[in-house]
Amino acid sequence: MDHQDDKGQTALQYSIARSYNQIALSLLQKGANPNLIDQYGNNALWTAVMNPKPNYDVIAALFSANADPQHKNAAGRSPLDMARTKKNSKILQIIDK
Repeated sequence: MDHQDDKGQTALQYSIARSYNQIALSLLQKGANPNLIDQYGNNALWTAVMNPKPNYDVIAALFSANADPQHKNAAGRSPLDMARTKKNSKILQIIDK
């Protein structure tokens, strides 16, 4: 379930990036690791926050699964940084604790 492709992406990251939200939730329920990082240093929460149509249930599930909102990617930006930049109050309510 946590297999990473040649770019470091997991099934969880793929499902979030493509808005396959039920698959993402199912993977999390089955214990997928939300903190694995791809070649750019992005974790699944980063992928969810940066989705043009973020799914708040997935973001909450990632946070509940201990996804790290402060993990800095290769560019030095975290999911929390990006939620603040995007001024997305719903995401901030979930992850800015």
